[in-house]
Amino acid sequence: MKKIALGVLLSFVLCCKNEKTSKNENGKNEKTELRSSYEKSLIDYRDLNMPLATDFIIEAFGMKKVKERNYAFVFKLNNNIEQSVLDKYSVGIRGFENYSDDSFETTFNPKNIYDIEGRKYMICTKLINKIRYFDSLEVFIYNRNNWENSGKLGSIKIIDILFEDE
Repeated sequence: MKKIALGVLLSFVLCCKNEKTSKNENGKNEKTELRSSYEKSLIDYRDLNMPLATDFIIEAFGMKKVKERNYAFVFKLNNNIEQSVLDKYSVGIRGFENYSDDSFETTFNPKNIYDIEGRKYMICTKLINKIRYFDSLEVFIYNRNNWENSGKLGSIKIIDILFEDE
């Protein structure tokens, strides 16, 4: 009987090892996947689960130092997203830092969905001068083919991003 109970307990633990329970901002429990080794390598990685559009969801965000002053903005996407969705949009990033007059702005057309360890990412690598911390990042999308007339179609705000120690 003890062997059966131990077997059931072991099966339960093995089945649940890829999930953990956390409380979302509403205080409700939700299951999230454990971070992949790639996600663990990112600076200031955080879960977001925020839509830019109904078919374009940013599940998480982190940064990665590529080389001196070059950083990758890494956006984990919903796993069912297709390249055709990204092809419809251009993406803008606007970063703000309170202690500097310098700000950061860039736009890019996501050309590839990167499949890393079975998860989908949109990655934008840019040179960042004189800034090591963003009070906030605004990420927004607009229609790639008619950007002048589309305006922002959706946006999210990410706060307190420390991406460099020095």
